[in-house]
Amino acid sequence: MNIHSRRFLAGFFILIFIIIAPLLILYTAGYRYSIKKQRLTSAGSLVIETEPRDATVYLSNHDKSYKTPARINDLTSNDYQITITKDGYYNWNKTLKIESQQTTFAENIILFSKASATPILQNISGNIYPDHQHQNIIFTQDSTLKIYNIETNKILTIKQLEDNQIVQDINWSINNNYFLIQLHDNDIIQHIVANKNNPTNTITIENYLQDIKNPVVKFNRTNDDRLLILNQNNLYGAKINLSSLEISTFYSFPKDLLISDYLVYKDQIFFLEKTSDKQYLKKIVPTNKNNDKNNRIQLSSSEYQLIDFIDNKIFLKDFTKNTTFIINSGLDNVLFEQNDLIQYDFNAKSKKLAMTTPSEINVVDFNNYPFNVITVIRVSNGLQKTFWYFDPNYLIFQENNQLKTIELDERDQRHIITLSPENTSDFFLDSTGKFLSLLTSNSTFEKLILIQ
Repeated sequence: MNIHSRRFLAGFFILIFIIIAPLLILYTAGYRYSIKKQRLTSAGSLVIETEPRDATVYLSNHDKSYKTPARINDLTSNDYQITITKDGYYNWNKTLKIESQQTTFAENIILFSKASATPILQNISGNIYPDHQHQNIIFTQDSTLKIYNIETNKILTIKQLEDNQIVQDINWSINNNYFLIQLHDNDIIQHIVANKNNPTNTITIENYLQDIKNPVVKFNRTNDDRLLILNQNNLYGAKINLSSLEISTFYSFPKDLLISDYLVYKDQIFFLEKTSDKQYLKKIVPTNKNNDKNNRIQLSSSEYQLIDFIDNKIFLKDFTKNTTFIINSGLDNVLFEQNDLIQYDFNAKSKKLAMTTPSEINVVDFNNYPFNVITVIRVSNGLQKTFWYFDPNYLIFQENNQLKTIELDERDQRHIITLSPENTSDFFLDSTGKFLSLLTSNSTFEKLILIQ
C-alpha cells in the first residue's frame, strides 16, 4: 500500500469518526431523530403498571410489544396511542404524550375481567341490605327475612314476615355484628335488633320502653353493641345482650322542646329542634355544664334529617328542597351543599367523597378547605349509584341499570368500561375489590368477578 492509499484510509476513518462520534454522544444523551418533526429531539420514557400483571402493551408506530410492569425507554417526543390487552379482560386504551427527557407514568391501571355473572340467590323481593364491609346481606325471599354470608355462602333465617308487614329499612352496627330492622304493619312500627350469628333471637325494642311513641332508633357510632333511642324527648342508651336490652337514660331534653332527629358521636349530641316559627341544628355535650348556646345553625322551615357523620362532618338533608348540606362539627360553617343527591360513598384512604345525582358524579376532596370538587361524568339523566373501587383511581357506577367503571385519570379521556347489561337494579362491591354483587331486574342475586 503506497503513501497515498494510507493517507486516504486515515482520512476516511477520521471522517467517519467525526460523523459517528457526535451521533453516538447524542444517542447516549437520549436524543433521537423525529421523522414527524424532521429534527433531533431528546427521548423520553414510559412506565406502565397494571393489575393483574403480565398484560401486553402496544404503542402506536411500534412493532414491538411489552409485558407489564414495563419501562419503555428511547421514545421520541410525541403522542402515543397505548393499548393494553390480556386474555379474558377488557382492553385499556389511552393516548399519552411523551415529553423530552421526562418519564410519563401510567400506573395503577386496573384491567377488569370479562367474566359473566353467576346467579347465587333467586326470587328476592324488595331491597337488599349489605353490611358496611359488604360481606353479609339481608334480603326477603318468600315472605321470609334471611341473612346471606357472601364469603361462606351460608344462609340463615331471621323471621317470617306477617301478612301486612313491610320492611321499611335495615341498618348495621359499626362493626357489622348486629342489624336493626324497621318494620311497618299499617300504622304500627316495630324496631327489631339481632346478632348476625344468631339472627332468630330477635329483640323488639318497643317492648322495653313505656309510653313509646314513634321512637327514633339508631346504632351507636362508637360501640358495636349499643343502641340509641329517642322517645318523647328522652334519649336512651341500650346495651344489647343475648336476648334482651339493658336500658339507661343517656340524656333528657327539656319537655318544652320538639326534637325531630338526632345524631350522637362520642360525647357530642347533634339534634334538630323545632319551635313554633323556627328550626335549629344544635349541639350539646352532656358532660359539659357550660354548653355554648351559640353552637347552632338556624334552618329554614323545611323537613330535615341528620343522615350521616363522616370525617368530623355532619350530613344534613333538606327533603323539601332536596338539598344535602355538609356542615363542620362546630356548627359554624356550611362547608358544601349538593342538590338532588341520591347516593354517596366516602373513601377513607384518599379522604374523598363521591356524590351521585341523576346527571352528575362529583368527587369532593376533604383534604383541604375550600373543597376541591371534580365533576367526573355529566349526562342528561340516569345516574343511580356510585362506589369507590378499592383503588381510589377508579369508581364503579350505575347508569340506566348498567354497571360501568370509570378511571379518574383525565389525561386524554376518562377510560369507561361497561360491565353488565341493562338489568341491574342494585349492586355493591366487596371489600377486596375482586367481585361485584348484583341484584337483577328479575329478582336474582348474582356475583360478577372483577379480577380473576
